[in-house]
Amino acid sequence: MRLHSNYLLHFWLRSGTALYTGLGGRLLFKDDIKLAARIPFGLQFNIDRLGLFFELAPTLPLIPETGSGFDINGGVA
Repeated sequence: MRLHSNYLLHFWLRSGTALYTGLGGRLLFKDDIKLAARIPFGLQFNIDRLGLFFELAPTLPLIPETGSGFDINGGVA
């Protein structure tokens, strides 16, 4: 199971589209618990009451310390 949470800053464009960035954390539960910091960058589209987003988030593992990586996410809000 994976949990992540972010604090995001949105930069709204005139078309109702937003660029965003922020800071957050990720917990990964597999054989052991892994904690990582993440810096998401994304794009959000609003169509009527439907929101679509796509993001890329570089991650920096904190516990245990290993190599860095990326999270790629998308969804409907």
